[in-house]
Amino acid sequence: MSVYKRKGSPFWQIQFSVKGEKFQRSSGTKSRDEAELIEAKLKQEVWNQLVHGKLPILTLAEASEKWVDEKAHEKRSIHRDIERLCFLCESMGQHPLETIDRDMVLQALKPKRSKSNGPISAGTINAYLSIIISVQNAAFIDWKLTKERSRIRKLPLDNKRNRWITPEQADALEAGLPERFKKPMRLCLLTGLRQKNVFDLRWEWINVANRTVTIPAKHYKGKREFSAPLNQDAIALIRSQIGYHSVFVFGEMGLLGGGFHAAWNKAKADAGITDFRWHDLRHTWASWHVQLGTSLQELMELGGWKSIDMVLRYAHLAPSQKHCAADRLLTKSLQSLIDSDHMISASPQTTRASEV
Repeated sequence: MSVYKRKGSPFWQIQFSVKGEKFQRSSGTKSRDEAELIEAKLKQEVWNQLVHGKLPILTLAEASEKWVDEKAHEKRSIHRDIERLCFLCESMGQHPLETIDRDMVLQALKPKRSKSNGPISAGTINAYLSIIISVQNAAFIDWKLTKERSRIRKLPLDNKRNRWITPEQADALEAGLPERFKKPMRLCLLTGLRQKNVFDLRWEWINVANRTVTIPAKHYKGKREFSAPLNQDAIALIRSQIGYHSVFVFGEMGLLGGGFHAAWNKAKADAGITDFRWHDLRHTWASWHVQLGTSLQELMELGGWKSIDMVLRYAHLAPSQKHCAADRLLTKSLQSLIDSDHMISASPQTTRASEV
């Protein structure tokens, strides 16, 4: 086996010749056994290409560069995609694109840590898997450089998270935040808007007279325009920002804002709150609404959810509403309906059955 190490590099290098043509590249692995397996596979693929005219070997690094060039002007998240591809290419860049599977990506992500220095979530892992899937499918469908589309499957997710806090806990959390984050947090609790939409909130989206906020499609999740009413407290909070910045309601905070994560984690710790993300402010807003009597249909429209299924996670918070609904069909209620002549006439089938 022709594997060797270069001075100063932790990765094994591969070098071999097929029909007088020399091939040399990094294996992308620190394990000699893995490097030898990669070399054997590459040698077979090169032989197939040169002798049988099969497709050339496309590495992850080569495919990533081509994919980024094509997507640079299409995707809003391209900078994040580039960061993820660069991370994966550090360990898998020289691997043939077709050979990369979910297990390889999971292995590459093992050293990755979350912002709280814990293991990354299944959602974050899926973000990395999604980009590999996209690159593999582009190589097959658009570039015709591979033999099949991606076979990678993402991890199953529990999308029914509903972590919320009480008003008292919310007050304690807000009190521990730096001033520049207090009002954005309060507006989230008043409107249910997502973090990005609040941090990037612009004056041109606000109609104070009609008490509405309208977020253009290119700035809202799902690339669809979203409009929602603003209650009096939200309007008062927004009015208090007049003169602070000419374009953005809360200034140029960006998606995360300077020092946001450190400030958020400290405020949570000071308030004695655990397992709580900024997005959980939206869950808190929805949970408070349901507990105060807002119907799920109304909540769906206020929060911009696409279907009633997406708000069913909050249904258990309104048991009193279910009891009220059940009590509507009491015997005395039916009698009052009959007495008021509002009862619809029975169907012919029902009438015949009663006559029998």
